[in-house]
Amino acid sequence: MRRLALVGLVAGCASLAPEYEQPETGLPASYPGETAGQLETIPADWWKLYNDPGLNELVASAQERNADIWLAAARVREALAIAREAGAARTPEVILVASGTRSRVSGEVVPAPAPGVPLEREL
Repeated sequence: MRRLALVGLVAGCASLAPEYEQPETGLPASYPGETAGQLETIPADWWKLYNDPGLNELVASAQERNADIWLAAARVREALAIAREAGAARTPEVILVASGTRSRVSGEVVPAPAPGVPLEREL
């Protein structure tokens, strides 16, 4: 019985699969279509590649009307800041004050301080 269990254990650990060999893969020296140090740039007027007069008209219109986009954005930021400033009166205001004093009675006064009375006091 023990031998049967031992044979079953050894047979269960043995692999019948063939040994795996990784196939050779040849990699190209560079990416196809790309030469070293030479990348294509997108032209600034890329929409003209479509040869669509409607698209050209829309882009020209947008460029004319958006000349002051930075000024408009600054005005929006200014309006938001003014609104925050006006709404600041509705928020709670917290004031914190801390103070402390310390006094010392001189030992050279006449009459002299009573024995047992501290010369320094914190109020």
